[in-house]
Amino acid sequence: MKFKVYPRLVLGGTDSNGSIVLSRLAIDKADNPNNHLWVLKEMEKIAISLGLDFNPKYSIADSAPQLSKAIQEFRPGSTRINCWTHVHINIQRMNMTLPECFKNKFLDEVGLIQPSSRQRKV
Repeated sequence: MKFKVYPRLVLGGTDSNGSIVLSRLAIDKADNPNNHLWVLKEMEKIAISLGLDFNPKYSIADSAPQLSKAIQEFRPGSTRINCWTHVHINIQRMNMTLPECFKNKFLDEVGLIQPSSRQRKV
């Protein structure tokens, strides 16, 4: 994601109930792994100073290679998951290449996997 020309890093976590909590928004002028890694390490320092357990098991991000590299360096054992919004955009692009008779069927099948992606007509 970008704000004007700068990449955005939105960091969050889950509370004890499993609800997502937004923790930080960083706007990074230089889109490189070292800057992303610095933000992740600073986030860890803040969490530790607050007495929070900071051991992310999953990272959700777009496909940016520099962010993927930073996540891998920060937590080598964590699972990297592509953001559903970015996956869905790629699915829509691919859908445009299909013959007309398959387009709605394809999106319906994808919708079954991710029901919240769009409202389904019954």
